[in-house]
Amino acid sequence: MRRLVLLSFFRAQVESRRTSNAPNIIYALEEPETSQHPDFQLMIVNALKDLSETDNAQVLFTTHNSNLAKEIPKKSLRYIFKENGSVNVESGTNPDGSDNINIIDKIIETLGALPDPKNKVKVLVFVEGENDINGLIEYSKMLNAEDDSIISLENNEKIAFIPTGGSQLKFYIEKKYLDGLLQAQVHVYDSDIPAYVDAVASLNAEGNASKIGYNTSKLELENFLHHEAVVECYDELNINLTLDAIEDTEDVPEKVAIAVHSATSETEWDSINPDPTKTAEKQKKKISKAKKLLNTKAIEKMSIERLQERNGYEEIKTWLDKINELCN
Repeated sequence: MRRLVLLSFFRAQVESRRTSNAPNIIYALEEPETSQHPDFQLMIVNALKDLSETDNAQVLFTTHNSNLAKEIPKKSLRYIFKENGSVNVESGTNPDGSDNINIIDKIIETLGALPDPKNKVKVLVFVEGENDINGLIEYSKMLNAEDDSIISLENNEKIAFIPTGGSQLKFYIEKKYLDGLLQAQVHVYDSDIPAYVDAVASLNAEGNASKIGYNTSKLELENFLHHEAVVECYDELNINLTLDAIEDTEDVPEKVAIAVHSATSETEWDSINPDPTKTAEKQKKKISKAKKLLNTKAIEKMSIERLQERNGYEEIKTWLDKINELCN
């Protein structure tokens, strides 16, 4: 209760320090997360971050909680350790702003993460983002309906998805942040970005039987779709789409977004708006919308036959079989 009172105090301090005459002050706390629900822990950390961004204020707090530490910008991390009888303090970043890999590894190793005996999760499935999660779940449902020996990922308590889009990929792969959880890992990434290809190669080079990575043989997961499934999806939205066969190496979300734009607008794709910047923004939104629809509605129009025609059945089955193997 005292810590919750402190939370209110920190919030009040943020407001009071917005004045120009706020005094210099250092706030120092020891393990503020103790005995708090995770939601309150996050609220406390966010309040402390807000407080640290006010003028003439510095915030220091200690923690042994890995979940709390990951909420802190790496540049704000300080690892305190004894070596040869002396106390050392090192930052999570180097002077040039790059990650201080050795110290981050030590922080992860020190904080660790003990497995929860009630946790039924056996496999962590790493993907790029939400659309890939939807896509994999739908494909697994389809394959499971045809062959119940193939695992379904829908509401499967043995599976947890970890989105690793953007800079998070490097953090998870190179820093091995979740290795302490002891669950097996299966990584499934598109092959359109070199960083994802390199990540999978690096992961598999470890030779760890409980960690394996895959890159799609096609450009992206959307390239496994059959164009007829996409056309039928948009038919239900009263959009008459003209779409030729999907190729393995083309940008499918962009291809579909252009086709939808052509079917619903009189403007050209490259001149949606007189302002080129706004045109690019609108194109990006249309592509994002198409990507989401492809991985939710269009994929529902897929069938085993259509997936086989796209030469995707065996590949996706390989991923699912590996996940199933590691679950048992």
